[in-house]
Amino acid sequence: MRVQKKLVLLLWLTNLALALAVALPMFAWLGKLHRLTEAEVLLERFSLPVLVEVGYSDISLLRRIYSHLFFWMIPSVLVLRSFISGGVLTVLTRPERVFLRPFLVGGARYLVRFLKLMLLVFIFATPLLLINIAIDMDGVATRVSTVLLQAGLTLLIVALLLLVLHYARIETVISDSGGMVRVFGRSLLFVFRNFFGAFGLFISFALAAVLVYLLYGMLTSAIPARNWLLILLLIAIQQVVVIVRTMLQIGLQAAEIELFRLKKSFAKPPNQTNPSTGDPAAALPS
Repeated sequence: MRVQKKLVLLLWLTNLALALAVALPMFAWLGKLHRLTEAEVLLERFSLPVLVEVGYSDISLLRRIYSHLFFWMIPSVLVLRSFISGGVLTVLTRPERVFLRPFLVGGARYLVRFLKLMLLVFIFATPLLLINIAIDMDGVATRVSTVLLQAGLTLLIVALLLLVLHYARIETVISDSGGMVRVFGRSLLFVFRNFFGAFGLFISFALAAVLVYLLYGMLTSAIPARNWLLILLLIAIQQVVVIVRTMLQIGLQAAEIELFRLKKSFAKPPNQTNPSTGDPAAALPS
């Protein structure tokens, strides 16, 4: 439990640093908001059309923000997330009193392997999603039903591939596997063989996260950001939500590790021991 608390603290600080890294290039743009009459609407409530309209007031700055986001932030976040996943799984699978060193060693050790797994998931997901979009659903009664059905299939494909990625990472850390294609294939089989357990575990934590965000939405809608005190209160509530979300993520990873170990232990046949020698290598005659 103490290790998990340290992980939650570390991940919260990482999320905070990433949020600041995203916000820094936007400070110059946000500094112009007080000169725009359209931005007064944002003080009452969040409005995406108004935010887009304000953004188009300075196209050059908006382009710099987009280039910063897509060419630097997204690749950096993918690498950092892979590093953090390796560190978290190392700490959860091999709990020790020393926390930081195993985290850093595990993150560095599995970084390249986890990036390869993400690439494999992307390669596997792309044709599935394209086929889902291209499927002709003339037999579906209405256009709304078609959209809902395709959206449901898309969510199912994404959820399944996320599960495959989760258990592929777990197997990589537990068994220290090096062949990522074989690990990906075994994890795909593991998810299909244990579909209800793996998917049920994932859905339970996802529903808990949805409830947290619904409560967060209710609170933020009831608190208008009209002065600095209320803005600081909203920021504090947001950070509490981030911490709770991080706790759920760590809890999900710990539960998936236990499920993986449980299913793998049942899949392995017990060693037969010769009672006369007590040697497991000397199997009983059949």
